[in-house]
Amino acid sequence: WLKNRIVLSTTRAEYNVSYSPTAYTPRLEIVGTGASDSALSQARYSADAGGPTRLYVKSRSNTPGTNATVIDGDVVADTYFAADDGTSSPYHPRAAQYRVSVDGAPSTGIVRARHLWRTADGSGVMQDRMHLRADGGLSLLAAGTSMGAGTINLAAPVYVNGIRDDLMQRRTLLNWT
Repeated sequence: WLKNRIVLSTTRAEYNVSYSPTAYTPRLEIVGTGASDSALSQARYSADAGGPTRLYVKSRSNTPGTNATVIDGDVVADTYFAADDGTSSPYHPRAAQYRVSVDGAPSTGIVRARHLWRTADGSGVMQDRMHLRADGGLSLLAAGTSMGAGTINLAAPVYVNGIRDDLMQRRTLLNWT
């Protein structure tokens, strides 16, 4: 009911929900005062193993429907989680973020991705907390650490803080079961 926007609301008021530090004017908003009138549901009823799908697409083309290859580091999609702190009107501070970005140069039919999870620290600054790279490397990051710190590779051999750790040999030497 608004020009170039769809707002589903229990009231007729126009909402412009903003998330700090950047103001967004979403094309679709669902605004309510309870769990049921602020929920978004996707359902698939089919006699097969498939479920509902949400699809995010990133292209470097400026024209919808045409193609231009993404490059390493391009953000494919961001999902933000924000909460009202009671004082930041009209902006709601971000509490967490999930991001998928391109990890390496794409080739025909193949785009590798890395995943990033961020949370706000005690000062409200978004900090990287976990990275999952296209090569399967997983980094759990404590405050103030770099990308390489806390690397975990669960496939043999095991790496601890980027250093090979022969866990099976250690278990044998220490008589662990």
